[in-house]
Amino acid sequence: MEEPAEETVAGRSELGDAGEERAHEMSATDGEDSRVPAAPDVTYDATLLEQHQSETTAKEKAVRFKEEVTGLEEDPPIARGEEDKKEKEEEEKDEWMDILGTGDLKKKVVRDGGGVETRPTPLSRVRIRTKGQLDNGAVVDRHSSIPFTLGDGDVLQAWDLSVSLMEVGELALVRTSPRFAYGRQGRTPDIPANASITYELELLDVQPPVDYATVTEQELTTLVDRKRIRGNELFQRKDYELAVNSYDKALKLIDSYTGEHESEELPPAISDMHVRCLNNLAAAYLKVERYKESQETCQKVLEKEPENVKALFRYGKVLAIRGDLSEAVKHLQKALELNPDERAIQVELQKAQKKKDRVEKEEREMYRRMVSNPPKSTGRAENPRHSLWKRLIQGPVPYLAVAAVVGIAGIAIAYYWTQT
Repeated sequence: MEEPAEETVAGRSELGDAGEERAHEMSATDGEDSRVPAAPDVTYDATLLEQHQSETTAKEKAVRFKEEVTGLEEDPPIARGEEDKKEKEEEEKDEWMDILGTGDLKKKVVRDGGGVETRPTPLSRVRIRTKGQLDNGAVVDRHSSIPFTLGDGDVLQAWDLSVSLMEVGELALVRTSPRFAYGRQGRTPDIPANASITYELELLDVQPPVDYATVTEQELTTLVDRKRIRGNELFQRKDYELAVNSYDKALKLIDSYTGEHESEELPPAISDMHVRCLNNLAAAYLKVERYKESQETCQKVLEKEPENVKALFRYGKVLAIRGDLSEAVKHLQKALELNPDERAIQVELQKAQKKKDRVEKEEREMYRRMVSNPPKSTGRAENPRHSLWKRLIQGPVPYLAVAAVVGIAGIAIAYYWTQT
């Protein structure tokens, strides 16, 4: 948004328009005699000069009087300029709402909306127009219309939090720190790491939350896919916990739809989206080391699609991590049979097979030692008294004896020093 251009007012002479007319009259005389000023004009100039000097002297006296009475000097022009700047900054500060009270997210209304009653509620479906600007002036995130579910993690947190305080038709500026935008990673190639952004947001429309009893297949597919895509963006930025949240909410949308349509099977498009979200959720669980949840999620995919390569691969990988190496190798081999050119499967299978071989070798070696070195026996029963004495000698008795000796020695030393 362009700032209004400042008007520049040309400077004028101290005498003003009347003085200019008078000066014109003084110079615009006729004939050769005009080169010599007449006596009355000389008298007028002298009188004007005396008047000006008198006014200057009176002003100086007034300033000196003020300094003597108050003990303060008149503010220099620079000081007055700094005060004006501070006042302007204070006025500007009052226009910005600190949404969280931390200074990380601020909002300023540029154009009022349709009233507080038009504000969206959590889970409302909203549409906004966006335009962002980096500190270097580069424009980012320029969209004429973006639909999303409010408060459901579909968009940047800065947008989610700010739009909840906007009215339909409102135009606002939002300043956000990297924390509520693109964080430490940024976004390749247009947004650098740790970038603060100023957004221009306009709330275009607000619709009530989804009614799963009446939602159409196309509407549900669009909503689920929006959350899946958001999860993929977060996964690429390595925000794995937030990615888990997006995939999980996408699956809950499908579960809610299924709950309203218990007697019906999922339509093919929604069933396909269900599998894709489960696969992505399993991958995100692996990244945050939630291995049990990842294994259970892969199992859900394999129940629906036993030959799903991604599910077989991730299932084998998580089984290897959890120590079930035989099953891990089995599922990874099946995945490789279905997709023999996939390098990631080859590498994971080699790792699992190598680990399985090492564990089996260690188990065989331990068994061999147990068989080749059985406990020696004298062939006669051991005296119970001797056995008890042996256990005491090999057990805690030596340690107790040493502790007793040390304790007695300490008491003796303490007694000696108290007597001397």
